[in-house]
Amino acid sequence: MNKHHLSIFKSFTLSLLLVGLSWSITSYALGPFDPTSLGAYKVGHSTLLVKDPSRNPNGSTTGTPVGRELFLHIWYPTTSQSGPLTQYTLNNPIYDGTHPGYSLLHFNAVYPSNNNAREGVSVANGLFPLLIYSHGSASSSITGNRDLSETLASHGYIVVGIEHTGSNFNLTINRMLGLPDIPLSSGVGRTIGRSKDVRFVISAMQNPAIAPQFASRINPNQIGLYGYSLGAYTTMMTVAGQQSASPALLPDNRIKAAVAMDGSDPGSFTAADFANVTVPVMLYQDADVNANLNNNVSIFPQLINSNPKYYVDIAGLLHPSGSSDNLCERIHANLLAADQNPGNLDDYASVYFSFGVASVDIFAACDQTIFNGVSQQLQNNIVNDLLAGTFENNLASTTNAGTLINIGDMKQLMPLRPAIPSTEISRMSKWYVVSFFNKILKGQEIYSLYLTDSPLGQVFNPLAKVATNCQAQPDHLVDIQNGNKLSFTPTKDGHFYQISFSKGNTLLDKGTDRLNWDDVTSDDTMQPITLPFSFPIPNVGLVNNITLFANGVIMATPPGALDLTGATTLTPFYQTGAYSPWAMSGEILLNGLPTIAGLWADLSPQNAPAGHGVFKKVLSDRIIITFDQVPMCCSIGIPPNTFQVVIYKTGKIDIIYGDMGGVGTEYDPNWLGGIGVATGQSSAYELRIDNVDFTKLTKPVILPSAYEIFYLGNGVSSCSTNN
Repeated sequence: MNKHHLSIFKSFTLSLLLVGLSWSITSYALGPFDPTSLGAYKVGHSTLLVKDPSRNPNGSTTGTPVGRELFLHIWYPTTSQSGPLTQYTLNNPIYDGTHPGYSLLHFNAVYPSNNNAREGVSVANGLFPLLIYSHGSASSSITGNRDLSETLASHGYIVVGIEHTGSNFNLTINRMLGLPDIPLSSGVGRTIGRSKDVRFVISAMQNPAIAPQFASRINPNQIGLYGYSLGAYTTMMTVAGQQSASPALLPDNRIKAAVAMDGSDPGSFTAADFANVTVPVMLYQDADVNANLNNNVSIFPQLINSNPKYYVDIAGLLHPSGSSDNLCERIHANLLAADQNPGNLDDYASVYFSFGVASVDIFAACDQTIFNGVSQQLQNNIVNDLLAGTFENNLASTTNAGTLINIGDMKQLMPLRPAIPSTEISRMSKWYVVSFFNKILKGQEIYSLYLTDSPLGQVFNPLAKVATNCQAQPDHLVDIQNGNKLSFTPTKDGHFYQISFSKGNTLLDKGTDRLNWDDVTSDDTMQPITLPFSFPIPNVGLVNNITLFANGVIMATPPGALDLTGATTLTPFYQTGAYSPWAMSGEILLNGLPTIAGLWADLSPQNAPAGHGVFKKVLSDRIIITFDQVPMCCSIGIPPNTFQVVIYKTGKIDIIYGDMGGVGTEYDPNWLGGIGVATGQSSAYELRIDNVDFTKLTKPVILPSAYEIFYLGNGVSSCSTNN
């Protein structure tokens, strides 16, 4: 690329930044109409312990119920700032050692309110909508979407975060420590039990005998519900009901609007259940790798009687951090508490759990400052205990035994995803959720402007893709054929690739060095490779360490950084899942590391025919990596895939294709896979710029990165039901 081309690109990037800056100024001028800023009210906070007399502690109704207790966090609009600043903890009075069946837990970490919430102040005059928040599994209302809840309160909502007893963070810690607890019923029954929690709390908050401070301040005609992950399932269970339950669970028609965040179906809903949803719904985020086929992109068209309905997808966002708008400050506080209270296993278990379950998110969203003031001994203990699986015999929900994280090395890469900082995650959730409730419950139509995928909206929120009432997503199937080749050649200025497509090529000799992944129990393994040469990556520099993943992708680490086998917890970070195509776009482009994807998909080398699999051939000036007849995981009768990735000492990268397999219906409408090359330095604005249909290239193009996602879509029929 010549200087003129580079100047054009820089000017374009600068224009985007200037538009963003102008929007920030405009948002400030809008005042109460800015959904990402605090609203017209100050924020109050209070807590309440309530008991549902119709159920037992585990949610059942057998025998003579003794009552199910629930601890509530309540945020609300106020005009007072006279009370003390709210200092949150994970302590729950049900786990104070005096409630039969629940062990004593005490946590020393303190999280001050980021929005100047004041404890125990009076509620502002007037009637306000009531919002219920349902947290995710192994979570709480304090660790999940707390900043969003405070912001909603400032916009004039009474927000109640339910601590789902026996289906929360406290239950997880008790299991880890082998302490008694009373879990909420498992499986679908757990989601039904949580839905009954929601229904009870809606009634309790309007009962002057239970909630005297709030009952007279709630508008019963303006009730909404939002939840994350398992809380999103809870949300859908409450507004859809479940006809197959015994007895049948009906929708709660008191709820007038609902937001399901990163989850919408625990796998038990039918089309008839979804048809029972008759209130406006927003499905927000689609990064839950545990959602199997029941992710938001596939559920959205089934909500045929919800109008309006919104689908908001966020590229490259990981599941745990999507709800943890204060993730980094919380982890830092937890680390300090564990360090300063070495005899408190509760504090240490919370740290162990976070690094075992959310280490991907921690390293992706946070920088090294989370370890400020934390002793090296504690960091070593975390590494050693995770590797040994110290608490795994008692922890049923997660298996971390054998987890290897080298914190010292990982610090070099933090934050792994600079294009998706935690501040941006928090800002986007407020943008869309606050706007949705303001429009639907309050009838403030101005917020419709914030709920579109307009070109201007794409500049404001480049990570987001928004659909209203329909999500037309036609198929984009694998069109790569035998003999096709993609070439990525670094430009002389070292900032871009010249990308070309050609036909009629032949595969190179794959060599005889076959990687022995036959006995690997998981198909998501990886292999570090140190090259005898260094090759340049635009905007990164020279690299000679790469990590080859069984799922068809190669990651490089910047000079001086670790090979990725130093962090096996990152494996899910780079594996396939039930993502939407847009979410997967971010996985390729914005994961923060140089990435080469021959076919990034759920591949299973150990299921290749005898003598086939993954080969590497290392020469003095190139490496040839061959996926030879490697099938997709869990598919029957689908032809395997053959392709090569050739990395040259010059920095040129060739991806050469042999016979490529088909697409199984088990992936519909999920993404199948992605191809391309990304430098790890991309910004969110490049998601749309760098999306290339490679086989349509008739002449070379110059881009900093380029990718393409293949998937089965939902067609355009979903747009004919609700318009």
